[in-house]
Amino acid sequence: MITTRDAVREDIPALYEILNEIVEIGGTTAFMSPFEQADFDRCFFTERRFSLVVAQDESGDILGWQSLDQQNHLPKDIGDIGSYAKVGHAGKGIGAALFEHTKKNAKALGLGAINATIRADNESGLNYYSKMGFVDHSTDPSFALASGEVVGRVSKRYPLG
Repeated sequence: MITTRDAVREDIPALYEILNEIVEIGGTTAFMSPFEQADFDRCFFTERRFSLVVAQDESGDILGWQSLDQQNHLPKDIGDIGSYAKVGHAGKGIGAALFEHTKKNAKALGLGAINATIRADNESGLNYYSKMGFVDHSTDPSFALASGEVVGRVSKRYPLG
């Protein structure tokens, strides 16, 4: 059984490990280099964070996490989401459980919508957000990774009203 809760600072090592493993495999996130733990802390535990939620199993092991934060390029009432599942655990209901908790937090904060910006070559990410009810909002076919590789990206929106 998967449960969710708001993240706490003590979760940082597990969140950091999940993200870095995804970055090292490559292909699904715009992050190109693994994080140092201090950089992770500064990036994901900031004043720009609306919500940070973890999913865990019965033993308390963290299986995934989801962030919702404020981005300068978005209106103040739209949160920007990022979702990360432990490698080998995708497709087990983790993302759906995380999104239910994140939606609840976003509504409590009075946000009007949630934005997801996904690499256009990340089929699993695009499918996940569509399955959650996000609809295409805009595209950037020329988006390039730090390496210079052009992968494009798609922004999807989930209205909360």
